Amino acid sequence: MSRPNHQICVVVLDLSCAKPKQMIRWLRSIELSAE
Repeated sequence: MSRPNHQICVVVLDLSCAKPKQMIRWLRSIELSAE
């Protein structure tokens, strides 16, 4: 079975390696939208 969460984690790791500052902003936007 494919696990979408795993794929998301891989994408997040790629983003963190490429643009750490942008990933931090992205994570904050997710936290705000989650509230």
